[in-house]
Amino acid sequence: LDEYIEKKRIDNLSSDSKLAKKAQKVAEDLEKEGHLQKAQIKPVKTAVSNPNSILSINTFNAYVHNKYFNPIPNDLKTTWDNIESFMVKLWEVI
Repeated sequence: LDEYIEKKRIDNLSSDSKLAKKAQKVAEDLEKEGHLQKAQIKPVKTAVSNPNSILSINTFNAYVHNKYFNPIPNDLKTTWDNIESFMVKLWEVI
């Protein structure tokens, strides 16, 4: 996300911005630029805004830093399926 923000110079975002804000703004920019459709960015916007989502910032942080907290494999697979087009396009664009 930081690489995309740096290359595209998205207003009101920096490397210090909250991760959820970065993800939402990058998704919106990918849609605005015609790289993704609204339906393709909805899973990303939903995932980072829902505090119970596997990709919510607090939950994801816990997966990384709390050795007692692990994702449910099926949830992880489903979430990847939902955000895959966003991730693939993000890498293509940067």
